[in-house]
Amino acid sequence: MAKEQSLDNLWLAQTLFDLGGVQFGNFTVSESAVSSPVFVNPKVLISNLTALRVASKLMQQEINLAQSLRRPRVHPFAVVAGVPVGGLLLATAYSLETNIPLIYARSRPEGTGKRGIEGRFTAGDTALIIDDLITRGSSILETAELLSENGLKVKDVIVLVDREHGAVERLRHQGYNLISILKLDVMLTHYMSRGLIS
Repeated sequence: MAKEQSLDNLWLAQTLFDLGGVQFGNFTVSESAVSSPVFVNPKVLISNLTALRVASKLMQQEINLAQSLRRPRVHPFAVVAGVPVGGLLLATAYSLETNIPLIYARSRPEGTGKRGIEGRFTAGDTALIIDDLITRGSSILETAELLSENGLKVKDVIVLVDREHGAVERLRHQGYNLISILKLDVMLTHYMSRGLIS
């Protein structure tokens, strides 16, 4: 990392804002057609390698902490699975940072690829799902279902930004633990405190 940027969630929130990844207006977000005055696009992080590295290191730090607890909050996993498209970008960065193998869950046929899993894994392995953003969790649940159909277990999901539209409860109800690095409310509070929004 150039001059070792500290692992700071609010620095990452600020960088997302500075890169144009947070916009204000009237937006329809997610497959559930939720209306929102805020649009968040974490995919912009790929153009800032320091920010992308910080995002992957923050995920690694959060997972390590959750696994080190006396009652671990994250189960051991053998592979990471990125939710297309933004989650796949973050999962690739995370995989490179941690040397944990990456798989790609292709939920729809594309080009010459059919529906299924790209990458090597062993049936019975546990996969950690990574996504860039969560609203209600539908794409994560779809990915988890595909992984399960192919013999993988899923217990935990980590996302960069939680829009806080009920995904934690929805995923918990399906048996998945959700960890988020940033929550939209914390990001907006940070932007207000810096005078960036009112």
